Amino acid sequence: MNLVLIHGWGYDNSCWPDGLVAQLERHFNVILLDLPGHSGAPEPVLDTAYGDDCVDQLDAWLDVTKAQLPNRYHVLGWSLGGQVAIRLAHNNSHVDRLILLATNAKFVRDHDWQHGMSLGLLTQFVEKYQAQPAKTMRRFASLQALGCEQSKTFAAQMVAQMAPESSKLLGLKLLHTLDERAHLKALTRPCLIELATDDQLVPKDWVEQWVLAPTCMVNLVAGGHAYVLQSETLASRVIAFLSPQATPVTVTQ
Repeated sequence: MNLVLIHGWGYDNSCWPDGLVAQLERHFNVILLDLPGHSGAPEPVLDTAYGDDCVDQLDAWLDVTKAQLPNRYHVLGWSLGGQVAIRLAHNNSHVDRLILLATNAKFVRDHDWQHGMSLGLLTQFVEKYQAQPAKTMRRFASLQALGCEQSKTFAAQMVAQMAPESSKLLGLKLLHTLDERAHLKALTRPCLIELATDDQLVPKDWVEQWVLAPTCMVNLVAGGHAYVLQSETLASRVIAFLSPQATPVTVTQ
């Protein structure tokens, strides 16, 4: 069976630990996707304003990507990659099971969603990133590493794995714009949602405030937003959930 991995914002497919990929490759044909504008993936021409145009660009990229993927596959996405995974799975009969790691259905808070970061905070982050990209990414890595073992050392390792600075603008627009709540609610395939206890970017309680599809289950794990890059037990949980012998999933909110 095929397993598609989609990384988070600011990285490329090289962020996945070699040990994790090696364990997964014993059970699956692993396909590592690069989000558009990251690493070698083409970056669309962007305007300077936030808006739905970035979602149109993402959907166009997804259409091309779907045509290149095998007939059947599982999808695992981390952070922004999880949102993209939800969108990839929507009305897509080729997707068998879905795993979302440290992902929010909607990353930005608004009047009907109180479980994300404020628009002001994201805007401030974008401004700092545009002015001092390297310094801002070091700060971002530190936030992701909080709650993880040896967080300072881990943050330094994460900075070394980040994609080139010029490749992240589309991802920032997507973080601002994507809202996958309706798609997540309408899922008809098994879905595992893993959230971290000390995540500074994705509040672990957002799943308690949203009606998930009955095919979803939720698992709370120790660590911070980047636990997925450090967890020694993640592979075994992924393999167990994707096993053909896995028991039917139920909502555990």
